[in-house]
Amino acid sequence: MTIRVDSCLARIGFSLGFGDQWPSAVSGLDIVNEVGEWLIGTHPWKFLEGREGLLNLRGSISITAGTTNASPGTTLTSTGSFTDYTFLDGDRVSITSGTGVTAGSYDIASSTDDTLVLKTSPGASGSAIVATLDLPTIALPANFGEMQSGAAIQAKDNIVSSLVFVPMQDVVQRRSSPTVASASWVFFGALAHNSLMEPILEVYPTPSSNSAEHFRILYLAKWDPVLNDTDQVPVPAYMEGLFLMACTEYARGLFEEDTMPLYERLGRVEASTIYNQCVRQDGRIQRSYGRLRGGAVSPTGMRQAAGSLRSEVSSPG
Repeated sequence: MTIRVDSCLARIGFSLGFGDQWPSAVSGLDIVNEVGEWLIGTHPWKFLEGREGLLNLRGSISITAGTTNASPGTTLTSTGSFTDYTFLDGDRVSITSGTGVTAGSYDIASSTDDTLVLKTSPGASGSAIVATLDLPTIALPANFGEMQSGAAIQAKDNIVSSLVFVPMQDVVQRRSSPTVASASWVFFGALAHNSLMEPILEVYPTPSSNSAEHFRILYLAKWDPVLNDTDQVPVPAYMEGLFLMACTEYARGLFEEDTMPLYERLGRVEASTIYNQCVRQDGRIQRSYGRLRGGAVSPTGMRQAAGSLRSEVSSPG
């Protein structure tokens, strides 16, 4: 069975006695998405593991003869400079010199092929502006939840490159002595969030040029929001009954809060037999291969040979 959003709403309406008269003050789509986010957050579900993502590097852009518009002066123009630039919230341009402008770093609000719209003005009607647009951040997949431990990362086209995860403070410290990276450089990266609370990857050194699909990662996905009543609910078949039950209890918590608060109803769902059955079935998707000895799964009682491999391998997929 494949459930859609309208199937969930019909089940809720039947259970609560609404029939076809869904209350206009409450969004059924919001209920489904809120239940989905809650359910995904209750357990590290294996069906969300092993999502593959390809990450693009964005190279630095140099501006040598830029201009700003008349008041308010928030548009920085440089013909053709931004054709290959992909805006990411948090980007900023560093102005080093120019007539009628104040040097400094300015946050970018949006862009076109020829212009950057800045959040604050460096000066109206500026000219001969020299600036650099460094792009040390990488966009992550829209459904990115968290990086999987031991994620495999490799470059494309046989270019030797790697990404070493370090704390953000390490990345910031390395940026105190800026270096521009070639395609074969070892990158240091740290996960962060921009002002829109979107996950991003901060890297050092700053890439020197664009490189599509430069890194390959494995990650744990988050809930993919549904947008229409006819959308399929993104849960596996063995979780559909649990999802319908959770939607019904969530709606009861909203409409019948006086009899039992929402958090107690969701707590009952999480403690239910059907929830535990889903956890067990989900856990069978990819079992641990156990401790490897000598490069193979060790039978009980096998002696450990000197110099052989002793490492735990879990969920390699």
